[in-house]
Amino acid sequence: MVPRQLTDAAWASLRRVTPSFAPFWCDYKAGSYDPAIPYVGISQLARYVAIVLSSKESVAKLRPLFREIEHLLATGGPDLRALLTIGFFEDLIDGDLDGLTDSDLRRVYSMLRGKHSVQAWRAAVAYTCPEATWHARRGLVRQVRSPALRGVLVAWHAARDKDRTLTVFGHLRKGSVRAGYYLRYCISEYSHVYYPAAAVQRLRPRTWPQLVKLTLRYGTERQEALVRIFESIAFEPATLMIYARRPGHAA
Repeated sequence: MVPRQLTDAAWASLRRVTPSFAPFWCDYKAGSYDPAIPYVGISQLARYVAIVLSSKESVAKLRPLFREIEHLLATGGPDLRALLTIGFFEDLIDGDLDGLTDSDLRRVYSMLRGKHSVQAWRAAVAYTCPEATWHARRGLVRQVRSPALRGVLVAWHAARDKDRTLTVFGHLRKGSVRAGYYLRYCISEYSHVYYPAAAVQRLRPRTWPQLVKLTLRYGTERQEALVRIFESIAFEPATLMIYARRPGHAA
């Protein structure tokens, strides 16, 4: 979800340090341009970077861009970090973006200029390529083993606490759930997160013996972004899939 207060001005410094992007930006603005939709705007920058990489041009012109990305990730708020992670890195990693190869993605990774960029990159890889993990030298490493499904929970109430936890009440439809397991909440095929279970309490009422109370941790920006939607399940119960260990793409 794009925060309303964020505009294309939030990433103007990236355009300033990448003067070769100016013609692409001018062409984009000549169309139905809306500065209040920065996720669409910054995706044009990701496309430009992909063009540079796929054309085998010198990547030296991109180094100031990645230095500035690190600076914005280190100093910006959560909305800006989400914009850079989702709008730029996810679009860049997306396999449909101008046919980037795994070798091209490794070139991008080599240009990252700090721990904040690496963290955002790995979060973007985890979301766009859930079947793979990122290796610094080998790039995308495909994972062939799926996590073991241990149960299904139908949640009917969720509320957040100040210590970045969710308290969830639900009915354990089948299987089991324990502290340390991961619960997958899915809105759609492209919008899902995993929450680690910090604590599990079996309430065991006579009329509903499978009623449980869970304390779920959320820490990543993607988890936090879906917390508000997750809280609305009182109006429409949500199904959570339970896994015995953290999947490779838990993010």
